[in-house]
Amino acid sequence: MSSSQHPVAACLAYLEANGLQSTVTERLGECWLLLVARTLSMSVIAICIFLKLPQAQTILRARSAEGINVPSLLLEILGYSSVITFGWRKELSITVYGELILLLLQDYLVLALILHYTKRFTPNVYASIVLYFAVFFAFLLGYGPVVVVQVLQSSAILISAASKLLQISANIKNQGTGRLSLATLALNTYASYARLTSILIEVDSIAYAISGIISSTLNTVLTLQVIYYAKATIQRPSTTETAKTK
Repeated sequence: MSSSQHPVAACLAYLEANGLQSTVTERLGECWLLLVARTLSMSVIAICIFLKLPQAQTILRARSAEGINVPSLLLEILGYSSVITFGWRKELSITVYGELILLLLQDYLVLALILHYTKRFTPNVYASIVLYFAVFFAFLLGYGPVVVVQVLQSSAILISAASKLLQISANIKNQGTGRLSLATLALNTYASYARLTSILIEVDSIAYAISGIISSTLNTVLTLQVIYYAKATIQRPSTTETAKTK
């Protein structure tokens, strides 16, 4: 072996001479795929730190929550809460569901802003909030039946899909997307495709793959709706703005 030959080239030449190059090449390919999957996963976690903040900022700037479907948001909160509870009760690693904690906290903020600007902070709403947190923490602390948590966790994809379909339906009905944030939806779409890619690389599960495909598709539809209805949304004044002019 020449002393001037590059170490990697020399190694590959040795492997080829001994019929081992194909095996090593396959291993290197697997390592690169794993690196891509882990990088995408880390990017999703980073995005989740501020994913819903553009939506909150949009509501604050407009002082309006027009177009945001509250039942859709409530279903999303239910889905996150059930998965977090399941992960906590099963003592799973925080890395499995940690990003959902960040998203849940941001959903609380968005919901509070919606209730504030739509003047829905009524005694019944306060009572519902107290009941939700009482049940949520009861299940977290192990007082609720685990079978309920398992059912909700297994239904998480259905809850998530229903949440997005409600918002998509509301957008079509209103012929506009109101104060939905394009930045939040675009980031969410990227995150769903990143998760899907990681699932296809790392997880041998048809159920997880189908879940990722459904989530990615619905997030894409929502993002495209905001772009499609952007002109109508800008041209049509919000109900709040109309009320001010009267």
